[in-house]
Amino acid sequence: RIIPIRFIFANKLGKADRLLLTFDALVLWRFLGREIALGKIIHGDDHATVKVKTLVLAAEVRQNINKIAALLAISVPPDLVLNPHCTECEFQTRCRLQAIETDELSLLAGLSAKERQKIRSKGIFTVTQLSYTFRPRRRPKRLRDKREKYHHSLKALAIREKKAHIIGSPELKIEGTPVYFDVEGLPDRDFYYLIGLRICQGKSAVKQSMWAESAADEEKIWWEFLGILETVENPVLVHYGSYETMFLKQMADRYGGPQENSVGAKAINAAINLISVTYAQIYLPTYSNSLKELAGYLGLNWSEPEATGLTSIVCRHEWENSKVPEKKKKLITYNSEDCLALQMLTETILTIIDEVISPIDPASKNVVNCNNIRRPQRFRWSLEEFSVQDFATINQAAYWSYQRGRVYVKAPSLLRLPKQRIKHSLSFDRDVEVTCAPDVCRGCGQERFRKAGFRKKVVHDLHFQRRGIVRRSLRLLENHYVCVNCGTKNSPLGTVLPDDRYGQGLTAYIIYHLVDAFVPQEAVTRILNRMFGFRLKGSGSINKIKAKAANFYRPTYESILQRLAHGQLLHVDETSANIQGRRAYVWAFASFDHVAYVYSETREADLPKQFLADFHGVLVSDFYAAYDSIPCPQQKCLVHLLRDLNTDLLNAPFNLELRGIAEEFGSLLRTILMSVDRFGLKKRFLRKHKVQTEQFLKKIASSEFQSSAAIKY
Repeated sequence: RIIPIRFIFANKLGKADRLLLTFDALVLWRFLGREIALGKIIHGDDHATVKVKTLVLAAEVRQNINKIAALLAISVPPDLVLNPHCTECEFQTRCRLQAIETDELSLLAGLSAKERQKIRSKGIFTVTQLSYTFRPRRRPKRLRDKREKYHHSLKALAIREKKAHIIGSPELKIEGTPVYFDVEGLPDRDFYYLIGLRICQGKSAVKQSMWAESAADEEKIWWEFLGILETVENPVLVHYGSYETMFLKQMADRYGGPQENSVGAKAINAAINLISVTYAQIYLPTYSNSLKELAGYLGLNWSEPEATGLTSIVCRHEWENSKVPEKKKKLITYNSEDCLALQMLTETILTIIDEVISPIDPASKNVVNCNNIRRPQRFRWSLEEFSVQDFATINQAAYWSYQRGRVYVKAPSLLRLPKQRIKHSLSFDRDVEVTCAPDVCRGCGQERFRKAGFRKKVVHDLHFQRRGIVRRSLRLLENHYVCVNCGTKNSPLGTVLPDDRYGQGLTAYIIYHLVDAFVPQEAVTRILNRMFGFRLKGSGSINKIKAKAANFYRPTYESILQRLAHGQLLHVDETSANIQGRRAYVWAFASFDHVAYVYSETREADLPKQFLADFHGVLVSDFYAAYDSIPCPQQKCLVHLLRDLNTDLLNAPFNLELRGIAEEFGSLLRTILMSVDRFGLKKRFLRKHKVQTEQFLKKIASSEFQSSAAIKY
């Protein structure tokens, strides 16, 4: 048995380490002709051993080998694309200068490869071109409480105009003594060896550096850090990034934190991560949001221009091996300059926010508020210019009809608008008694009664006839009866007066237009008022009628839900809806003869799981992952798959791999549909396509696709 072994000095392994071991296994497999399914990695200070199943990663390694071979086979160099690994390359400066010269999209650090490909498919290949695609939009009410998404086009616009741009309403308040701090460590060992502080009091600043010679000194510098915080009046910790957030949490877990309600505890709990303020809200004209590049834009000159977080790790390892004082001094200087850069950035952000809230000189703006950016208009209204002055006079005559409706000094009396009549409330056509006298008196048993007052209510309704619809307004009377013999009050026989003033015919008319004809409520109100003479006011009256209909059909609705939940086949889908400015969701459940819609505040799977708790039939849905948690036989909708495949193919018409999948899938589906059209859904005819379907699936599973669109399927 042959097992490849790779030695790696790192304490934490990444995916690249496992891929390299799998590559070793493939090389041995090829030369020895024996399948190697397992490999080992010995790594770290403790020489830990990790077993890796190489067969699982073999397909990915072969795919990477094919990509490298394809790059080596062509004589033309590949397109220049900057990536996160550029910081580890010796040619970083040369490639970056070349990218700046060509204005390459990959200069934008947060732009992923997928997003970059999507932008290029629209014919946009440079940062300058991308900057012209930004369009300021009014934020919907339902999204005002949510954070603004990151706009790469706005970042490109800030770079093109060399101005800071702000979107949304960022807030940054430092009420106390700002303490800017930065931490250096070795992530591979989870070891923090340097804490830098810059305590600002007015225009002066005090620098502090806490250095750990080894891991044993880590606890000492932590308590030194807490001790310094206790000496500062109302300290406000400010840092940049999540590394310091992790540092505060891990140190408190390892060695304990300050006492509750102490100065240090309050400062740590209220620490400000500056990225949470600037991200997606403040866009400075830099290609990335790294502290080094932002501070460089603000004018900070670094003593070591090439220094980065990666070089600090290398420098720390060199110091541990040699104990040279210059290495330690270089690390402390790098850390102190980070704190200075953080101070400059914080003060700049405070200035930007103040300038947007209360601009001093709007004419000379270095900061652009995106709410004030006007969208370019292609077609504008403007005054017509005439070459002859008489034409302008004649053109003014076009406004005479407008003036005639508002100026009556010279207008004849026949052209004046008639005064509107005073609108009275709707009258009624006739009285209708809905009750009658009781049979016998409940007191003495006699049959003689007299009327003793009545209750009345006017009900407006629509009456449907063969040749039209007419309005009916009836005054319903509910009489009260008293026994002539003993004077006992007796309840009348018959129906009681309705609670509302609108009848069933009007309710049916309104619900039909709202639900079946998709007519808006305001339009239904206008139709009823103009055509039938009602006095409905806005949507308030319609809402009451809708609530009345909902209560009336509630038993039917519950019955439909029960039938769907205990059926044999159920189709389910969800869609978003705007409910008074808030995003909500409506779930649709349908069988062959019943449909029900269920409202939900969120898109979580709690509602369908609760509704389908006792469902044992077949559930047909799209590819939303929430449906996978429902314990029942499931089937995915082929139409959704077909549409997704067609959309991806239209977006990438020259992707031969994706086109091959689409053509074979379409051919397979077409033959199955032809059988269904000819013979129906009979099992003995559909069974004939099983072999063809399995062959198609095996071919797709065994193929090694190169494009991301084809790999998805």
